[in-house]
Amino acid sequence: MIRAATPLDAWHFAAIHRQCFDDPWTEENFRALLEDARVFGVVSGGDAIESCLIVRTVADEAEILTLATMSQARRKGLASHLLEAAIRELEARGVRLFFLEVAENNRPALALYAKSGFRTVGKRPNYYVSRDGAAVNALVLRRDLKPEAAS
Repeated sequence: MIRAATPLDAWHFAAIHRQCFDDPWTEENFRALLEDARVFGVVSGGDAIESCLIVRTVADEAEILTLATMSQARRKGLASHLLEAAIRELEARGVRLFFLEVAENNRPALALYAKSGFRTVGKRPNYYVSRDGAAVNALVLRRDLKPEAAS
């Protein structure tokens, strides 16, 4: 089940983020994001949220702020379904360009984004720092969207 996220989901986002990322965001970070009118989130998994996505929009552009799936729920297509739902929402809002940054060593994420039509348009050297202190480059990815015609 996919549904829109609310600020009440902030603790779910924080729990998933702690499991998935070296530098996780806090519940307060997520609550503030989900209260921002330029931001929307989608979640998958019903009461036990297993995957989450947050997108920020500005004018006719958008960026993924985070996409994460609990380790026990991976390889089920949850992230792909959330990404598809976000793309439909962005197209309905008239967004033309969709961006994100991803660690260049995150092969599963890179495969997901390539499958979803994103392409590399840049690189941010030493953008992330791993738990062991190593610097990791980020790739900047972009997908051109086809906004739905206004009715």
